[in-house]
Amino acid sequence: MTAWNDKTPEEVVHAASLTKAQKLAVLHEMELDAEQLAVADQENMAGGERDNLRAASLRTVRQAIRSLENRP
Repeated sequence: MTAWNDKTPEEVVHAASLTKAQKLAVLHEMELDAEQLAVADQENMAGGERDNLRAASLRTVRQAIRSLENRP
């Protein structure tokens, strides 16, 4: 599944080559990565624009997960 790491959450959601379960697995990996980056930034007290980008990334991944989970 690591081949999907360079894709956006939206690209994963719309990927015809993946099942719903595979999409969720990829998105959960992305979520974990985004959470770890956010924690690392907090520990280094990065602040500012970079924190906003990390928060947006994590938010985007979580929105993609929710939208996929709500599909039949």
